Amino acid sequence: MTLDEAIARALAAAGLPETGLPPRSLLHPSQYGRLIRWFYRLLVALFAALVAGLIWWGYRNFGTGG
Repeated sequence: MTLDEAIARALAAAGLPETGLPPRSLLHPSQYGRLIRWFYRLLVALFAALVAGLIWWGYRNFGTGG
């Protein structure tokens, strides 16, 4: 007899239903989606800051082109 069978017999003898445990994803939801969303937002913000900085640097060093 395996451990699972022994547990099932003990629960049946006590009149308790064998429901088992819920999936780990329900007990401990992942923060992966939220982390990825913030990572991409950070990348977009850094890219926008880089573009703005290069435009500012270009105007400062080379004028408006005219």
